[in-house]
Amino acid sequence: APVASKSKLRFIDVENQHGSLGNLGVQALGKTLALLPALEEVVIGLNRNITDEGVVGFLSPFLNKSLLSLRKINMASTNVSDAGVAVLAQLMEKHPLEEISIAYTMITDEGLRLLGHALQNATCLLKKVYACQSRRSENKAWTDEGVRDLLQGLEHCPNLVYVDVEGPKLSNETIQNA
Repeated sequence: APVASKSKLRFIDVENQHGSLGNLGVQALGKTLALLPALEEVVIGLNRNITDEGVVGFLSPFLNKSLLSLRKINMASTNVSDAGVAVLAQLMEKHPLEEISIAYTMITDEGLRLLGHALQNATCLLKKVYACQSRRSENKAWTDEGVRDLLQGLEHCPNLVYVDVEGPKLSNETIQNA
């Protein structure tokens, strides 16, 4: 902790660890990274061994911080689902983020609803949101309803410049509204 509190590390990328970074590793990483005062961006994406258990353990230490410099979280291409994104939504209500990537995860309409609700109840600083979903996804894809819930939250984000909400089951009307 004394060393971490003096760290100037602003960015860490542990993307694509070929199965060597799982839930226990990412939980331990979260405990350590939450101690870094200057940390702005974390990439844990492209690690399919990371599930809700890992993301909840990773994000929970950040929830307990009164001041947080973290602005960007990329958890794309993990096996995170609605339970994991629920903690991300809690974090965003307490500490506004500028960029999130939840692309190619197991998140459903419920997760998008949780994010949209969090954005309506907090100061939104989001600039970029990556929430596309694979057309070949075997998991439950989000639908127009979930994307509408997310878009309603994004209406409260005046700094927003980029949104990717691609999904295999979206109507033309939802895409036009986006």
